[in-house]
Amino acid sequence: MTGAIDTIMLEKKLGNAMASKFRVSLKSAIALTQKNVVSGKSKKATALPRFRNNHLERITMKMPYYVYPIQHYGIEGSKRRSINSRIKPTDVLNIALKQGQLTNELADGIADIRSEEVVTKISF
Repeated sequence: MTGAIDTIMLEKKLGNAMASKFRVSLKSAIALTQKNVVSGKSKKATALPRFRNNHLERITMKMPYYVYPIQHYGIEGSKRRSINSRIKPTDVLNIALKQGQLTNELADGIADIRSEEVVTKISF
């Protein structure tokens, strides 16, 4: 059985590792779906773990604002010399989350760690 300090450290380690996995998959999904991006600002996407009371509360994904409209609606606009262009909607977030595999991995890890914590707090 692990102590309270051990579960806190395990949860922080898991949170940081999963945030790193989310960050890598988010950047690769943006690179796959947005091939004609002139600036490198779309590569500034990141994922950060947030803790409250020594427990992982969430993993926050940050990316430039223009990724979200492309995610849902696509873009219709004109380029230089009145050439119309269309970008179809992409599924960046689902590609980044790999259709739920990363979230399932995170949920399983958190469940294992917190179940050990519950068992250690039970007094018979």
